[in-house]
Amino acid sequence: MLKSFALAAALTLCCHAASALAAEKVHRDAKELRSSGEYRDALHVDFTDEEYPSKYRDLLRALPNLQTLAVGGPRFTDWYLKDLAKIESLRAIVLDSTDVTDAAIEEVRKLRPELSIYRSQRRATEEIRKLALEAIVVTRTNEGYPELAELLGKRHFEEATEVSFRKLPDDETGPFDQILNEELAPLRMLPTVEELDLKWTRINDGGLHYLKNLKQLRSLRLPLDEISEEGRKLLRERQGLEELEGTENGKHVLRIIK
Repeated sequence: MLKSFALAAALTLCCHAASALAAEKVHRDAKELRSSGEYRDALHVDFTDEEYPSKYRDLLRALPNLQTLAVGGPRFTDWYLKDLAKIESLRAIVLDSTDVTDAAIEEVRKLRPELSIYRSQRRATEEIRKLALEAIVVTRTNEGYPELAELLGKRHFEEATEVSFRKLPDDETGPFDQILNEELAPLRMLPTVEELDLKWTRINDGGLHYLKNLKQLRSLRLPLDEISEEGRKLLRERQGLEELEGTENGKHVLRIIK
């Protein structure tokens, strides 16, 4: 009975704590925060849709009580992470589709082991869905950050497992309008993808660079028309890839199942 009561009390306390955290204000506009009377009292900041960290870096360094910081975009690099991680009050950083490297994150974690750092895929996933009318992005929720999810929104903690591109032309009646190589760039922000279908793209050797971060990739389908022999060799030898299917002129010419 006592154990049941203690467990119930603990769960109630946890729920109250999560609710209290969710109720706290999250500042999402740098310009508004800078001019507000709440400037020095800000605890939680979500600047994931702010494109230029150079414009808000000094503002963040001036917040004496900042606890939670969410940032986003490819302009947020290793330098900004290392710089802002020096904010002593900071307890959690969410990196939404940034260009921060794994090496920089590990370096910060060694210096600040109490600092929670999470890579969000929200921006990259939304970019892919806007790119292709029939783009399919299957996700799963990372349940390891319940308080941050309550505070910032669960969409930050959806991780892609399957991606399939199919882009229709404007009139939706003619042949498929193939996705260009550079349009695949958001893929590099989705390291959790396990299945990837690029059949309707025009990927070449340069586009393969965007797949390097997909460490969990098991199944890959793509056209080989613009892939060199060297590129094909790299694909065949790729570690962890269990199924590889390639086409030329729409016909299957390569199928490897390990």
